[in-house]
Amino acid sequence: FGQDAMSLTVSFCCVALYLFAWVRLREREGYMPWFLIGADLGLATLARWQNVTFALVPTVDLLARDWKRDFPRLVACGAATVAAFLPQMAAWKVLYGSFLTIPQGGGFMDWTHPHLFTLLFSPSYGLITWTPLMLVGMIGLFLWPRENRLPYVALAVAFLAQLYVQSAAGNVGWSYGMRRMDNCMPLFAVGFALILTRFPLRPRYAAAVLAVFVAWNSLFVLQYAGILNEFYVMRALTAFAAEHGATPQALLNTRHIPGNGPFDLNAFIVQHIFPKGGAPTLRQFTLDKWHVLTTIFERMIT
Repeated sequence: FGQDAMSLTVSFCCVALYLFAWVRLREREGYMPWFLIGADLGLATLARWQNVTFALVPTVDLLARDWKRDFPRLVACGAATVAAFLPQMAAWKVLYGSFLTIPQGGGFMDWTHPHLFTLLFSPSYGLITWTPLMLVGMIGLFLWPRENRLPYVALAVAFLAQLYVQSAAGNVGWSYGMRRMDNCMPLFAVGFALILTRFPLRPRYAAAVLAVFVAWNSLFVLQYAGILNEFYVMRALTAFAAEHGATPQALLNTRHIPGNGPFDLNAFIVQHIFPKGGAPTLRQFTLDKWHVLTTIFERMIT
């Protein structure tokens, strides 16, 4: 988990650095600014190969302006990206026998059957299901201003490509939420800014809305971490015991259900704790947030 969290953090930082360099350097003359932009993209791709889709940002940006004049700049950008990515290519050659490959194996990507709805709305790990505020950022990313639209169009195109790549990838539901989309957070930030530009809110109202979503997701994180596991198990155990004419305490101290054979308490516990690899129930998504709050309060006063 520690290595995975670190790789995601590095990926996010590299993408943010790359987009920052692009914003700051895109209007400067000469090839060096685009060489630096490409080098930053190469570093982002070193962190996670899926970040290569962000190459569409300078591609759309340059070719949509004056492609005859700007094509050499795009070549410089691409050359710098490849140069920065060479260490990864060399490692893949040693490990897998090819300079370009998908480390997870050929079956990891299902290019002809992307699962976009699952990526966004799966109850197990959907981006919007687990982090609903991201929907606002996604919508805002397509509310382009009337003037100087090109940079925003480039970001939107890159985001759509990222959606396709991630939705074609294998099941990644073994951690909190849609972790693989963290590299799009800088794009969502742009979307939030465009939303607030189009529909301005007073700072205190914007802060209140943000606080509600942050609090909601923080409570969900605590559920995922197991703060309600005892509550879930005892609730299920009480219902199970009543169904079989026993008491919860009796089931905790026996390996047999009266008149119904063996009872595996450990398997029962695993089955009824918060599902880290499966789909939480609607009640766990909504009403159980109140139980998280009361549990926190109880622990604070005891």
